[in-house]
Amino acid sequence: MKKDNANKEKKISKYNKKIFGYDVDIQKVFIYSVLYIAVIAILLVADRLWIDVSWYGVLVGSGFIIGLGLFTITSKIRNINDEFPFSLILWVFPMAIIGARLYYILFRLENYKTFYDWIAVWNGGLAIYGGVIAGIIAVAIACAVHKQNFLDSLDTLAPCLILGQAIGRWGNFINQEAYGFEITNKAWQFFPFAVYIEESGQWHLATFFIESMWCLVGCVILLIILAKVKQRGICLCSYGIVYGLERLIVEGFRTDSLYMNLFGSNVRVSQLLSGIILVVSIIALITIIILNRKKIDEKKESV
Repeated sequence: MKKDNANKEKKISKYNKKIFGYDVDIQKVFIYSVLYIAVIAILLVADRLWIDVSWYGVLVGSGFIIGLGLFTITSKIRNINDEFPFSLILWVFPMAIIGARLYYILFRLENYKTFYDWIAVWNGGLAIYGGVIAGIIAVAIACAVHKQNFLDSLDTLAPCLILGQAIGRWGNFINQEAYGFEITNKAWQFFPFAVYIEESGQWHLATFFIESMWCLVGCVILLIILAKVKQRGICLCSYGIVYGLERLIVEGFRTDSLYMNLFGSNVRVSQLLSGIILVVSIIALITIIILNRKKIDEKKESV
């Protein structure tokens, strides 16, 4: 029995590697990666031969599933129940899709006349902020039901969310949307700087690519913060700063922004919301750091 247990421990230690401070089972990651690539390859063949694959839906769904896979790793940092990530998907996935769709439609009601128009998400029309807002509500409900700490859950979900956003942005590439202003200089008419839009026959700034890469780098930053900093709320605030700053800047280059009338001026909704999130996140981060230092000082004085 002791030999068997020792052999098991050797196998576990053999495949478990420390990456950014996380215990990662390399064997599982490899197997799931191969399976994912195989599924994508099958869909590519199917798309060529007999069916039209909704690549927008595939990529958005991929972002969600891969993000969930990362959550099973990050959740261990805060000792979250192993079963919670899988329970969470039942709450977050449907609410995030509904929230993302409603957010988009509410600012373009004139374009959605029928029930089919409302539900046709495979044609595009999902707003990330709507999904994030609805997703946070779903996480709050799931935490209450499964008795998990809300802030711990949001902290560990932050890098997973931004990774999902990085992957999901490629759905915009497939649908030829979320692009920037026209690039008229032929020297810059190449990918990844620009993307050719078939509908208009023009080259446009590849803002979706900029967002995807920014989110990917942001994911690495958040993973390091989560592993190094134990204080609750720090990683969540860092997400608000990283993504808020990115969207505040890149949204200004896009040609398909949602607008709202504010004090007689047309304002980009996502840019306004990004600015608010950025400011609130910075204030919250500073507040958490100050309060944490006060607690440390009080402990030192008491000793």
